[in-house]
Amino acid sequence: MTNFVNYLVASRPSEDVEDLPEERVEVDEWLEGIDVESSLKSGSQQFWDEADTKTIEKEFKKVKKCPTKRELKVLFLKNERLTAICDKEGFARCYEKVKSIMKRLNK
Repeated sequence: MTNFVNYLVASRPSEDVEDLPEERVEVDEWLEGIDVESSLKSGSQQFWDEADTKTIEKEFKKVKKCPTKRELKVLFLKNERLTAICDKEGFARCYEKVKSIMKRLNK
């Protein structure tokens, strides 16, 4: 049996690293979007500043459907107040806040 398995492995065509595609994999893009600092934090729940919460609610009240992560990043970069909040809180936390606000508003 062992000889048969060795035969199968040896008879398979092998791929050189040079033959592999050089395209970026979708996982690479997903990993770039992760905010490592905020994902490593643990402990008790962190509460939001009331003014920041109202600002985010005001900006996303007119949006019917929760935007994708990429769209949210663009929206946060275009708006000065949202950019300041994102710099202070981190994008991952802002993303989760928008998701929870959208769930609450769309009930």
